[in-house]
Amino acid sequence: MTPPLRARLHFYKLTAAEFALLTAMCEHRSDGSTVWASIARLAAYSKLGERTVQVLIRGLCARGILSQLAPGNAAKFKPATYRINEDALEEDPRMAPYRDTGQEQLPGIPVAPVPGEPIPDADLVQPLHQPGAATAPDSRFDSRSSPPSKNTLTRSKEKAFRPASSVENKYSREVGDAIDFRKLCKARDELQLKLSHGWGSSLTPDQIFEEQCARAGLAVARALEVAKRAMQWPTTGASA
Repeated sequence: MTPPLRARLHFYKLTAAEFALLTAMCEHRSDGSTVWASIARLAAYSKLGERTVQVLIRGLCARGILSQLAPGNAAKFKPATYRINEDALEEDPRMAPYRDTGQEQLPGIPVAPVPGEPIPDADLVQPLHQPGAATAPDSRFDSRSSPPSKNTLTRSKEKAFRPASSVENKYSREVGDAIDFRKLCKARDELQLKLSHGWGSSLTPDQIFEEQCARAGLAVARALEVAKRAMQWPTTGASA
């Protein structure tokens, strides 16, 4: 899925002031097609001075990045209308690796594979559809499969009174690890979205990881344990 224009601005060569101004314009019109916000409004959103905004607009128009669709009318308090021309922007080579994957490596957790690319053996969580193997946690909730014969509450009660065994304990631990690992991955993706928009720039990697654990509802020690086991789960014979 193509990210919105506000996110795509990260991919291009822009000064900090130009980036702030174009981002402010996207706040007024998400696709940048018809931006008719006043200079005062753009200055407030971009945290720049009004004089700076006027100079930047003239410079961006000269480079073809902005096009003036209609002039302003001071007597009627009507601002000028502009359009953002993304084709006129120059790509920033520093953003190439982030543009390809869409996410960065967070401490302690492996990066999820890019859709459409082969999944390395080390990234597989556990074998699926193997005789005697644990069922993937989400498979029982697949809307395409037939509904379960008993509701979840009934199964939970039966499991609570079932005699414990080595096989049962192993199954519960593997499923628990898989569920916690999914929580960590989800928390990582949420944090990555915030980091890509400038949040947490002053945080250290350890602090970012602690925030990830808090969002996943896991202790740091438990998160490290789950991440370590995720890299050691068996992969022989796993199906896609």
